Amino acid sequence: MNLPAFIAAQLPAGVRHATLAADGEHIHVMEWGPRDGHAVVLVHGNPTWGFLWRKVVAAELAREPSLRLIVPDLVGLGLSSRPPAPAHTLGNHGRWLGAAIDELAPGPIVVVAQDWGGPIALRAMADRQARLRGLVLGNTAVGPPAASFKPTLFHRLAQAPIVSDVLFRGLGFPLGVLHLSQGDRRSIRGDVARAYRW
Repeated sequence: MNLPAFIAAQLPAGVRHATLAADGEHIHVMEWGPRDGHAVVLVHGNPTWGFLWRKVVAAELAREPSLRLIVPDLVGLGLSSRPPAPAHTLGNHGRWLGAAIDELAPGPIVVVAQDWGGPIALRAMADRQARLRGLVLGNTAVGPPAASFKPTLFHRLAQAPIVSDVLFRGLGFPLGVLHLSQGDRRSIRGDVARAYRW
């Protein structure tokens, strides 16, 4: 995989890339550490990609070089395939991620997930509970929305025909304003912001 130099320079050394088939879609995966190391799968959320985990990967490799860190791009994001909107259900995403996990790490694993990666990883692991050795969840939900859930303006825009295509595909929203959602607004600037937009 030939990533642009400005992205490759931000990733920890020793990255391996793979593309896996998963029930009609393909999932891009970055991986670090020995292939026979203890498998840890790091699952990002929306609207990011595996690039999100680069600092965690670097810190964990420095602390424990025997770990095998597996970082998939969820279907629809990063370098994975992009099916049409109706395909994006929790069940489909759980099945796609589960297929990737089965191929990459068929033995015991630890799962780390954030944002939408949380429910997706939990759905994938519901069928693989015996293999789960640890679970770390951050900034995520662990159940379906409450019956009283009222969609926000963001949710309504995401589902609006034509408007959603213009905003998300044409203008790249919300990637240009991701920094506004950060505690440190300088954390997604320059080449980091450029990598998310890419």
